[in-house]
Amino acid sequence: MPCLQKLRISQCPNLKSLPDFLFKTSLQEFSMVKCPILHERYQRGTGEDWAKISHIPNIKIDFITVQRDGQEVIRPIGLRRRV
Repeated sequence: MPCLQKLRISQCPNLKSLPDFLFKTSLQEFSMVKCPILHERYQRGTGEDWAKISHIPNIKIDFITVQRDGQEVIRPIGLRRRV
């Protein structure tokens, strides 16, 4: 899948990781919703697998943009969601 540009994963509560080939694609957008295990593993800066997706310019986790155009999106503390 070398031409894959966007990937959205939704409602996969038991999914534990993403396939390794995805990290070698030119993905431009990645989002996941209601995937609690992935949410923890791919959390920006603290997740054990964040480095595997950090090259993707635009990332949303549970509807929250955590990276836009390759830059971290900082949210005021009052607007941060907890999972």
